[in-house]
Amino acid sequence: MKVRKNADIILLVIFIAIIFILSSLGGDTSKTQSNSLSLIIIRLIGYLGGRVNYNLREVDLVIRKLAHFVEYLTLTSIFAIVVYKRVKSWLLGFILIGLTMFMIPLIDEFILQSISSGRTPQIIDVALDYSAILLSLCIMTFSFISFRGTHKRDL
Repeated sequence: MKVRKNADIILLVIFIAIIFILSSLGGDTSKTQSNSLSLIIIRLIGYLGGRVNYNLREVDLVIRKLAHFVEYLTLTSIFAIVVYKRVKSWLLGFILIGLTMFMIPLIDEFILQSISSGRTPQIIDVALDYSAILLSLCIMTFSFISFRGTHKRDL
């Protein structure tokens, strides 16, 4: 079953496509989507007994920035699974992941959002993306160091 064998690659391609599609949405559409999610979160907090007088703009900003972080943390993790299933050297895999993941936020922010109406590239978004990628790489490094005696990969 080739599909099952390459399910990780399919998941990676789908995830990158989702990120790029969301970045290509116009500013008004993107804002409507994040405002809707922000309202749901505010209502949920109120339903759970929390404070309900949150500023929608502040909640929306947090949601948008958190989305950047979670997207790239997840993407880097999926990409690491794809790479390490196919590359035997931990160091080579790490370099490949780092270089590839360095490029994707630049394409996302400075190419796709530059051509989308009502959207402008923001360096803070790229910084959040890179911080998520760095965290994922740190987790991978820690995992490798912690478990290096339990597998055959060489540094």
